[in-house]
Amino acid sequence: MKFIDGLKYLRKNSYESKEAKKITDRLPSNDTIAKEILNNIGNTKTKVVLDKDIKNSYYVYLRDTIYISNKEKNNNFHRCCLVAHECVHSIQSKVIQKINFCLSNIELALFVLIAIISFFIKLNAIMYFYFAFCIVSIIPRLYLELDAIRGSIRLSRAYLEKKLKKQECEKMIDIYTTQIRILLPFSFLSLFFGKIIRCLLIFFLMFII
Repeated sequence: MKFIDGLKYLRKNSYESKEAKKITDRLPSNDTIAKEILNNIGNTKTKVVLDKDIKNSYYVYLRDTIYISNKEKNNNFHRCCLVAHECVHSIQSKVIQKINFCLSNIELALFVLIAIISFFIKLNAIMYFYFAFCIVSIIPRLYLELDAIRGSIRLSRAYLEKKLKKQECEKMIDIYTTQIRILLPFSFLSLFFGKIIRCLLIFFLMFII
């Protein structure tokens, strides 16, 4: 699918998005999709919880649980790929997930500590250390997300092949692939937005205080 054609699916009420949704409306609920995909990949340990109060679906490795959102915005034609994304997270390396968890929490603690100290003592060396640590903390999360994005297409195809006609399956996979290419930069910007803001705040503290 061409880039320009892919943009048409970004509009919620466009003809293209409505037609794609008609296809995926024949699929079961999001939590059922998650359970069936997990069963397809032989994952019998991860739990699936339908939570009507959350905005987006996500995986919590500490609980080995996928929390599925049932909000209207999460019932569009993207939903199979998004659920598959969380299913990939459930089978990723627990070691890397633990490293990501630890580094993310240490980075946040460092930010709070340095922000407080900077009001009393100006230590640029410590601030530069924070910048370096922040970059390092991004690496495992970046790996996990890129792996999940790649795997979501593979799992979506395997799942849709059993649920849809071949032509419909290929159409949806083409849409998913194109959408990922278009939205990937914005997704990463949103994913690391907090770290970017914290780095900017530390940067300003270096020159203001």
